[in-house]
Amino acid sequence: MATEAASDADRPAEGGVLQRLFGLGPEDIGVLQALFDTLGGRAFGGLAQALDAGTPPADALGLSPQLIENLYARAFALFDAGHVDRSEALFRTLCTLDGKRADHWMGLGICARVREDFNGAMVAFSTASSLREDWAVPLFHLLEAHMRRGEFQAAAALLPRVEAGIEQLTPPIQDETARFKRALEVRRGA
Repeated sequence: MATEAASDADRPAEGGVLQRLFGLGPEDIGVLQALFDTLGGRAFGGLAQALDAGTPPADALGLSPQLIENLYARAFALFDAGHVDRSEALFRTLCTLDGKRADHWMGLGICARVREDFNGAMVAFSTASSLREDWAVPLFHLLEAHMRRGEFQAAAALLPRVEAGIEQLTPPIQDETARFKRALEVRRGA
């Protein structure tokens, strides 16, 4: 059996990334090892070790940057065509494969926003913002989510950061930022 042939060095350490991410037990890891061996993929233990060492999943799997770009283009095209659910699945995959790209998190956040899942959107926008702190676009979307949720203090605290990068925003988003600012001023009685 393939799992018996795998050396101990190829096996992931107890509590490895895959076990933590997917809640897998040792018996599940063996099944996955056999699947990888059957498919002729990278040695499963090597994959798990790469992930445990902090290698991004796309790199650990040996996926080309062009493949990641193609997936991103496909996700974007699906969104533009109105297939938010299919687009969201691809953006979620992209975030898993290459979670250091703010654009992937923005796509996921926008899909969640369209579904009015403000909690999920805020996680995605916050992640995008942490990856590109100077980018006003995720900050605007966080501001919008706070406004929609009635979290006016949080929105007011975020507004100066959005305004600092206002030139990065499209004119319609600049106009929406100004409307949010006026609404916050009215709430404060200014």
